[in-house]
Formats: sequence, structure tokens, C-alpha cells
Amino acid sequence: MSSSLYVLAAAFWTVLVAEMIGDKSIYMIISLAARYPRRLVVAAMVCAFAGKMSAAVLLAELIRHWPPRVMSLVSAASFYGVAIVLVLKARRVGPEPRGADRWAPVTAFGALFFTEWGDSGQIAATAVAIQSRAWFAAWLGATLALTAKGLAALTFGAAFRERVPDRFLQAAAVVTCAALGSLALFDAL
Repeated sequence: MSSSLYVLAAAFWTVLVAEMIGDKSIYMIISLAARYPRRLVVAAMVCAFAGKMSAAVLLAELIRHWPPRVMSLVSAASFYGVAIVLVLKARRVGPEPRGADRWAPVTAFGALFFTEWGDSGQIAATAVAIQSRAWFAAWLGATLALTAKGLAALTFGAAFRERVPDRFLQAAAVVTCAALGSLALFDAL
């Protein structure tokens, strides 16, 4: 196996395992999949995860030294922000067809990109990048791992979307975001 392929596989496995333990973005993806079309969530998810892993690999040393409190506060603010956006959308007059929200791509991207910075997945990607110096392979493996985790959560969320009324899904998404924001805030304090 070539060294780049080895680094890609090592980054994939390391990040996937790190992300599956105690990760909050899984719940965010389930909520997004329950509210928005799958193709939109997949596109936003891949872009957000690729961006986060780019930062992890390119800024490896810096991210590794961020204070945990700062990372938790940024995550809390992001989760609360998404919850507020969802509440404001619910107060609009008149029903909106499912998937017709023009801000859905921005909401989905922001919910995934701006939360969970410096988490175990980014730290794992950072470690693989620093150790291997194979920046592209580390980035690709880490991005694929996050995408695999996201697709699993998306499948679960899409099943909810087909069976559960919109009002309940909207309320569940708000509660999920608020709870995740509170957990991140608790971590910061």
C-alpha cells in the first residue's frame, strides 16, 4: 500500500472512530435531514466537513492549541443561532412547502460548519496530518470519514421526514439545537 493511501486509510479510520464517540453533529444531521431535502443536506454536509477538515489539516498546530472554552462557546453560539433561525421560520405566516426554504442551504451548512470545532475528529485529523506530512491524504481521509458518519445520520433523519409531521420535526430540531447549545455552553463553563 502506498504511503498516501496508508495515510488516507489511517485518517479515515481514526477520524471515523473519534467522531462516532460522543459526537453531537450526528443529531444535527438527523434534524437537518428531517427538515430539508436529502440532496441539499448532503451538499451542505460535504462542503462543511471538507472546510472543517481543511482547517484542521492546514492549521494543525494552531487548532490543537485552541482553548477548549473558546471552542465550546463558538459551538454553543452556533447551535443557539440555528435554533433561533428555526423558531423564526416557524412564525412565518402561511404554510411553506417542504424543502422550499431558500435559506436551507445556508442553515444546513452553518449548522455543521460552525459547530464542534476542535472536537475529537479534527484533533485526530490534525494528528495524522502532523505525523504523516501527507496533508492531502489526511484531509481526504478525514473528510470521507465525516461524510460517512453524516450519511448514516442522514439516512436515519430522512426516515423521520417521511413519517413525522412537519410541526413536530420543526419543534424537535429547535429542541435539539437548544440542547446541544446548552451542552456546549456547559462545557465552556
